[in-house]
Amino acid sequence: MIASVFSDEDFSGKVSGDLPTYHAGPRGPIRAVAIRREGVVEAYLFHGVDGDEKDAAGLISRREGDFQPQGSGYWIEELRRRHDDGVPAAEAVASLAGTAGPAYAGAADTSFESFESKASAREALEPRRDDAPRRNEPEAKRPERTEIDAALRAGGALAPRIAESVRALDSALQVRPTPEPVVVTLVRSRDSLPTDLTMGTRIHEPAYLLSLLAGQDVLPPEAEVVVKLHVPAGVPALYQDASLPGEPGTLLLARGLDWEVLRVIDMPGQIVVTGRVSPPQ
Repeated sequence: MIASVFSDEDFSGKVSGDLPTYHAGPRGPIRAVAIRREGVVEAYLFHGVDGDEKDAAGLISRREGDFQPQGSGYWIEELRRRHDDGVPAAEAVASLAGTAGPAYAGAADTSFESFESKASAREALEPRRDDAPRRNEPEAKRPERTEIDAALRAGGALAPRIAESVRALDSALQVRPTPEPVVVTLVRSRDSLPTDLTMGTRIHEPAYLLSLLAGQDVLPPEAEVVVKLHVPAGVPALYQDASLPGEPGTLLLARGLDWEVLRVIDMPGQIVVTGRVSPPQ
C-alpha cells in the first residue's frame, strides 16, 4: 500500500522519487548511534554495513512525544548536508557521533550499537510490550496531525497545545524548503474538493499537505481522487524517508498553500487532477 510524494534527476516538470540524500531502507544489519535528549533515547542515526547497503544512512525516531518533526528534522538535515558534500554514509554517521544539536534535537552518543535490521532498532526504541515503561512521557498527549489539521480547517483561535505543535511544525518546515520545482502526489477523497472542479479552479489549503514522492504515472488504486501537484522552489517542506522498503517517501508541505487546477481527467472509478501551487510570496 502506498503511503501518503517525486524521481528524475531533471526536476523540471518531472516527478522525483527521492530527494538528494542517502538510501534509507537497508534490509540487512545496521550500526547505529543513539540520539538522547534529557537522558532519553529519542532516535537512532544508522548506516548499513553489508554490500550495496553500505550507502544507506538515515534516522529512526520515536513516534510518540515531541521529538518529531523539529528534533528529527535537525539530524536529517545534517545527514543531507554530508551527502551533498559527497561523504560516504558510514563516515557521515560517524562524524555526527558525539555532536550535539539545539536543545530540541538532543545529542548523539559516542558509541555505536549493532542491530540485525532497522526493525530491530525500532523495537529497541519503542518496545511493543504493553507494560513497557514510557520514559519522559508528557502529561498531555501530543496532538496527532489529523487533530492539528482539523483545527486549522475549522479556523478561529487554536487551543494552546495545538498552537504549540503548529509553531514547531512551521519551524521544521522552514529548515529546507523545496530546492527546485517538483511534482508530488496527493491522495484525496471526492468530498475534500469542490464538486464543480474544472480548469482554473483555485483551492486554498488551510492545513498541512502530506504528499507522496511517487512516480509521475503512479496512481494509488485505492484513491478516489489523485492530484499531481506541481510545487515551485522555495515552498516550506519536510522530507521523510519511506517507512518500508518499496514505498515512496513523503513530503509534508506548509499550511495555507493555494493551488490552481490545470486539468481534470474523469477515469473509471478515479479522478485524476493536475494542479500548480502558487509561488511563495
